[in-house]
Amino acid sequence: MASAEAVAEYKGSCHCQAICYSVELPSLFSQLETISCDCSYCRISGSLLTFVDGIKFYQGGEVLKEYRFGSHTIQIFFCGACGANVYNRSINPKWRYGKIALNVRLLHDVDPEMVKITKVHGRNVQLPPLAENST
Repeated sequence: MASAEAVAEYKGSCHCQAICYSVELPSLFSQLETISCDCSYCRISGSLLTFVDGIKFYQGGEVLKEYRFGSHTIQIFFCGACGANVYNRSINPKWRYGKIALNVRLLHDVDPEMVKITKVHGRNVQLPPLAENST
């Protein structure tokens, strides 16, 4: 988050509420940058993503499950009970390393219709492979 922006804390949870968390986002939704990705996973899950500096889990962080596909360079974290996609994180040092993409649809009191959504053609992105261990 840029320090010049006014921020507010928002709470979110998965569908079954086994996982509950909070994040800081711009207090004006017009400043919230949200993407709709058309990669095979995001298209099926219906995720709308915004990048956050961190997530504070106050319930259920331990029940998150991880999934990877394709180049295996994006960690997809979802609820092990209801399957809701909570967030994604890049582990590829050559592409958005460490960035957290939070699913906006799981935030309470945030209407996705009120944010600007940018379409991203993730299906066309060729992520660089992770360096293989030489053993």
